[in-house]
Amino acid sequence: MIVHGGDGIHSGHYVSYSAHADGQWYLHNDGNVRRASLDEVLNNPTVPRYNNPAPYLFFYVRQDTPQVVMPAMPTQTMAAWQGCGGCSCASGYG
Repeated sequence: MIVHGGDGIHSGHYVSYSAHADGQWYLHNDGNVRRASLDEVLNNPTVPRYNNPAPYLFFYVRQDTPQVVMPAMPTQTMAAWQGCGGCSCASGYG
């Protein structure tokens, strides 16, 4: 689930929540990841330092079809991505 905090689409901050296969939820905030409770995800999602968080994008996995596992990123690609500071060099945002 992607959550936005701020006054509009051109300002603020985005975070995401994801569920691990064992059912544990996590909050992803830039380079920080922490455990999150199901209650937080469903009733009180947070965007640190911003008021009025608004969940707006959800991802679902169908339960009646086999899951497809994405192949691992090639080592050279991952090394190049990490060497340039992650996505900040490609997007211009830090």
